[in-house]
Amino acid sequence: REDLQEFLAESSAAREAEAIEGTDAVVKSGESFYFVEDISLKPLEDNIETLVVYWWNRIYPADTYLDIDLAENWTAVESRDFGGNSHEKITRKVYRHRED
Repeated sequence: REDLQEFLAESSAAREAEAIEGTDAVVKSGESFYFVEDISLKPLEDNIETLVVYWWNRIYPADTYLDIDLAENWTAVESRDFGGNSHEKITRKVYRHRED
């Protein structure tokens, strides 16, 4: 896959990238990790290898929702439930992009 930074700089998703670049990115072992909660990921989907999604046991109103169809090109590779401070059940799911 192309380097994410190059993709963002050259793609039509530049506006979305500004929102990602405005967040804190942790670089570890040559990989980039981004915390994203309020932008569209669909324009970036082909350049994302792994998604970590947290689900709460409640439904909240929202202005933005995950716009990637996880059933289409993604495989769940890990799922773990744990308790938090404000929710007794939080589910962490890791998805890997399928290479068809």
